[in-house]
Amino acid sequence: MIRLPDFLDKAARAWPERTAVTTTEGESLRWPDLAARVSALARVLHRAGAGPGARVAWLGVNAVAAMECYFAPTRIG
Repeated sequence: MIRLPDFLDKAARAWPERTAVTTTEGESLRWPDLAARVSALARVLHRAGAGPGARVAWLGVNAVAAMECYFAPTRIG
């Protein structure tokens, strides 16, 4: 079974030049860029006290940040 953060890392290695996500506003990120931003957000969440079993919510518009918030908690545990 592949874990969600493992999928993100595998995609970043397999497709470094491919687009991972694009918004309706035209913002897009490649897989390695998304993985790096997710890791950065995971570190911030961890420092703020989030850990395994913690609940993290996203309240905002459909944007690249929503994808980051989707993947980041899985990096914490």
